[in-house]
This record gives sequence, structure tokens and C-alpha cells, in this order.
Amino acid sequence: MASVKEPRAVKWHTCKVDALMDYLVEHHGEQGNGSFKDATFTTAAEHLKAFHVMGKIKDGTSLKNKWSTLKRTFTSIETYRNHKSGFHWDNQNGANIHGATTE
Repeated sequence: MASVKEPRAVKWHTCKVDALMDYLVEHHGEQGNGSFKDATFTTAAEHLKAFHVMGKIKDGTSLKNKWSTLKRTFTSIETYRNHKSGFHWDNQNGANIHGATTE
């Protein structure tokens, strides 16, 4: 009996993240109720195919998940940066975390 392989996590290269962000900025008018519609992520996925180098080609769902992760990360940084968290943050060193923890 053949073993079933676990799906690998989608890897995001910086150029793809930049391309996604640029696309969403250009299409910001397509937002509804503060979020992008699924159709926007589907067309963004077609746009990002030009940046594909290796690995799984991103689909609309992958892009929507990445956008959600980026928004959560941004919100967390803004909370730290605005001292609402009680933790240290500066724009040059971030939270001053070093080593394996940064990855």
C-alpha cells in the first residue's frame, strides 16, 4: 500500500509577496466590506503565474490565506509599535529578537 504524502506548505518568495501586494494595491477598489472578494484573489493568482519559479503554483485560496497572514502580522506589529502591547518595539530593530526565533 502506497503511503500518502502530507501536503507541503506553500513557500512564498519575496518577489511573489511583493507582486501580490502590488496587485492588491492596484485593485484596492475591488474591496467590499473591508476585504477583497474571492474573484480578486483568483485574478491575482493568474497575475502571479508570471512570477512562478518552482513549487506549487498559487491559487486564489493560497493568496487569500497569505493576505490574511500579512494583515495579522501587520496588525501585530502596529500594536507593538504603538506601545499598546507593553512590549518594546522600534522601527530599526523590531522587537529585537535574534537567532532561530526570527525565522
